[in-house]
Amino acid sequence: MDLGAVKTALAQLYAAVAAPADEGGAGSLDMDTLLEAVEVSQQIGNIAAGIQTRAIAHVAAHDEVRDDEVEQGWSWRRHGLGFVAEDAPALVATRLGVSTPVAQRRVEAAVHQVGVTPQLVDAMGSGELDLWRATVLTRELTPCPDEVAHEIADRLVDRYEQPRGWDESAGPLAARARRLVARLAPEVADQEAEKARTQRSLVRRAVSLAADRWDGLVPVEQSLVMWQAVDSLARQLCREDPTLTLEQARLDAMGQLILQKADVTLHLHATTPAPDPAPRHQQCHRHPHRRRQ
Repeated sequence: MDLGAVKTALAQLYAAVAAPADEGGAGSLDMDTLLEAVEVSQQIGNIAAGIQTRAIAHVAAHDEVRDDEVEQGWSWRRHGLGFVAEDAPALVATRLGVSTPVAQRRVEAAVHQVGVTPQLVDAMGSGELDLWRATVLTRELTPCPDEVAHEIADRLVDRYEQPRGWDESAGPLAARARRLVARLAPEVADQEAEKARTQRSLVRRAVSLAADRWDGLVPVEQSLVMWQAVDSLARQLCREDPTLTLEQARLDAMGQLILQKADVTLHLHATTPAPDPAPRHQQCHRHPHRRRQ
């Protein structure tokens, strides 16, 4: 398997696309050819993701053991697929250029995909399914028993196996997988619902001196009702002030709903100097109708 030749061929293809227009680069291509280049390059990336996924699963199946018969004193022992060596994420992290926790998630997903839902890896290898959507599906299927996860993957692949069949974006695709989980493994859906209730949370992070970001994990039965309340008030605010976007109005609506039920005292400390007050004679000139009480 000559991976170096593949890399060289792709680098040469990139150089051809990046060339000046008068040398046949992207600037000289017609619209149909450019769109084809977008599609084919995505397929190439998908195939590469399939190759990488299988390689990661096999890396995870190796651990290093003491071996006095070799010069280094250590050798690699291969286990069956599904085994995850303790140092696999650290080994993979250096090759992917990511942190070990990120590599840990990548290893876990790859092992599940290759061992339980290889149909998804084959779909990547065909160029039709990208790594992100495959990972989203794996997140939904991992809590299921292996046989249920395999069957759901079968159903999804059967649905999308025609050319350009994987046309749903990640959100609708995940929702479809969740419906299949609820139908084929209702106990898993119940466990996930209880997990969501236990892990519900709201956190606030500063993103600048002027704004904070709120991130929440809300159980769906609460989320639907809360969202309806916020969205209904937001649309009313938009009707009253057409300059508001719906997203702005939702934040304003949420603030109103929260503060109506709260009694808080907030101490603010100015971070920028206040403008100098206007001279007294200018204040009087601006408001001649006001009288001193």
